[in-house]
Amino acid sequence: MTDEGSRDAIERVGVYVDGHSMKWGASRLGLEVDYSQVLRVAREGGPRSSSGRRIPGLGHERGIVTARVYIEPLKKKVENSDHVDRFVEALGSLGYEVEECFEEGDSSKPAVDRDIIIDMLVAGLGGRVDTVMLLSCDGGYTRPVQILRAVGVRVIVYGFMYTPEALREAASCFVDLADPRAPGGPFTRVRISHSD
Repeated sequence: MTDEGSRDAIERVGVYVDGHSMKWGASRLGLEVDYSQVLRVAREGGPRSSSGRRIPGLGHERGIVTARVYIEPLKKKVENSDHVDRFVEALGSLGYEVEECFEEGDSSKPAVDRDIIIDMLVAGLGGRVDTVMLLSCDGGYTRPVQILRAVGVRVIVYGFMYTPEALREAASCFVDLADPRAPGGPFTRVRISHSD
């Protein structure tokens, strides 16, 4: 973990994005997530409070260990394939890895949850990250967040008003992505319709 007494310590950050949850939460509010802003905060040592100061305890210098967006299999998105391809390409150009999560049966959402949980726990319990930035509105992450916190990993949850209270309370810090005054924000913009 980061030595809080050392100003030269680099805080190692893992960014884990539940693509389905973020798309669902943002679209319900007529917004889209600014994924470049999320990475900027991950790199620059945010989030910051509304006064512009960094939230206490966060390192001043950060190194991104991983930045990954987990999505349902692309083959399920045939009707919107051009838009999805552009989205995946844009995420890659920003520096995210995009991981398709496969599950037997009709729903791949449980596979997304499973893969995020495994990756966060392996990184946190293995000492690879000091801070986890989790973007999700899904209460299914509450217990893994509690486990990470118990071993000293800082967990910042980014979500929307739909994020369950239990997940908010389990986190070191909760940031509402829709709040234009959110520390490190704004993280969203009004969604523009993509009609081809």
